[in-house]
Amino acid sequence: MQPWKSIKPDLIDIVSPEGEVRSRVNGYYGGSTFFIDDMNVDVRPGDEIRRRLPNGREEAFFVEDPKFYDSHFGKHYQVKISRRGTFDPKTGGLSRYRLRS
Repeated sequence: MQPWKSIKPDLIDIVSPEGEVRSRVNGYYGGSTFFIDDMNVDVRPGDEIRRRLPNGREEAFFVEDPKFYDSHFGKHYQVKISRRGTFDPKTGGLSRYRLRS
């Protein structure tokens, strides 16, 4: 069993420094780390992770160190993050981002 599965997942956007959404996946927020078990994710140092809050705003996190693990918990990424703040959708942080075509 993957211990982070006890946390309710958030649908998150992985946003490049240029504002392009690289991936939209479920992520499990653990304070200073996001756990991602979708192997199609594209996350890199310097990216931003965005998760939508119940009030409609978005919480933004700076990707410090994404690491892939293939352990007894299965294949997954542990993405070390630092919090940037809370913003109106698609503002602040990397400001205007767009979905990949």
